[in-house]
Amino acid sequence: DICANFQITTDLDIINARFDNICYRPGNPEDAIDICSKMCIEAVNSNVITFSDSKVSLIYLQDAIEALYQLSIVSEHESSSYRIDSGDFLDMEAMAEIIREKIGGDIQFNCVEKTEYIWVENNSVTDYDKEFPFRVFQTSEQCTVRIADYISRHASRFKDKEEIIEFMNSTTFSEF
Repeated sequence: DICANFQITTDLDIINARFDNICYRPGNPEDAIDICSKMCIEAVNSNVITFSDSKVSLIYLQDAIEALYQLSIVSEHESSSYRIDSGDFLDMEAMAEIIREKIGGDIQFNCVEKTEYIWVENNSVTDYDKEFPFRVFQTSEQCTVRIADYISRHASRFKDKEEIIEFMNSTTFSEF
């Protein structure tokens, strides 16, 4: 609403882009800010994958950049706020299965109840794909495979370090 009001009062084309679940291959544990990377690192370090019983739409970083570029080159926008995601939803248990397959070993699942949040529906937010033609190059499943495969191949970078365990313990997975 702030962007919309600013846009009206200044007569400038101001936009707000909200990306849901951007993911990418992390270079180190501190870069692992997306749910998929966190689940992979948890699997590597504790042979457990914690997830909620919900679905997630992952968008790979390069796809997000392309969407933002397409949004930025348009001279006029129909909305001041856009929600950008892949439009491809993956059950988190299916994501955990892919991760277990790629990481290997005897990995246990820990399905937790999703935390309920108070959600204020913002009717001024427009789904990006309603106004712009958009096709992702990486589906949610492909993102998961790509990240899990990378972390599996570079497990020593993400494994058994005290700061990783402390970082993972400070993160709540039920928020996803």
